[in-house]
Parts: sequence; C-alpha cells; structure tokens
Amino acid sequence: MKNLFVVSILFFTALTTGFSQGKESVSLENIPSEINAYVTHHFSATSIKDAYKEKESTPSFVYEINLKNGVELTFNSFNQIIEIESKQALPESVVPAEIKKYVTDNYSGAVIKEWSLKSNDRQEIGLNNGKDLIFDKNGMFLAVGK
Repeated sequence: MKNLFVVSILFFTALTTGFSQGKESVSLENIPSEINAYVTHHFSATSIKDAYKEKESTPSFVYEINLKNGVELTFNSFNQIIEIESKQALPESVVPAEIKKYVTDNYSGAVIKEWSLKSNDRQEIGLNNGKDLIFDKNGMFLAVGK
C-alpha cells in the first residue's frame, strides 16, 4: 500500500511537471518590443497583466498576453498577432476594414469580440450574437462558421 502511494505521488508529479514545461511565465520587461508596441497602439486604455511563452511545436512557440481589462492576445514566434479574445467589442483598429464593413452591412448591431488568423491564411471572427464568420486573408467573406 505504501509503495502504491509513493508511485501515485511520483506519477502525479511527473504528469503535472510535463504539462507545465510547455508554458513559462515571461516577465513584463522581457516581452518583445513588437508586442509591447501592438498593445500600446491598440489597447492604450489598459496594460499587460501577465505574459506566457508556450511551446506549440519544435521550434515554434506563441506568446500569450493577458491584459488587465480581460482581453487575451496570442502572438506567434515572429511576434505577429494571431488571436484576440475579449468579452467586449474589440477596438476597431485591430479588425481589418473589409471585415468591419461586412459585419456592419450584414449583422447590424453585432460587435466583434474575437478575431484569429489561421494557418491557412483564413481569418475568423466571433460576434456577440454567437455567430462565427470566416474570411480569406484579404477580408473577403467565405462562410459562416460552425
């Protein structure tokens, strides 16, 4: 029984250590300047709460940035924005003009709360009405998401 307890503790420790190795905290002074510039430009009314660097695959990683107002930003290993999630409307400056126009013309009163750039150069947005919309890299509407 004692051996089973020791083995269980070792297994749990190994399991939690393995999961935590992929994500590490980044001090605010070590956030890349491009990311700081993006936050300052588009989210000037708030600041960075905390930041993490997470390994996606070798050698790729992402930066996860949490702002004090609850917005979550994800940047790729080239310090380019790839995902924004918010509980409120995103600032107009972060959404391409073509996408904003499409939403205004076709979903009156809806606001964009999420935006992401997928690996296939597709852009996806989430609206406050629960709709997800898919656009190409130039902002041309493609489909309603699932």
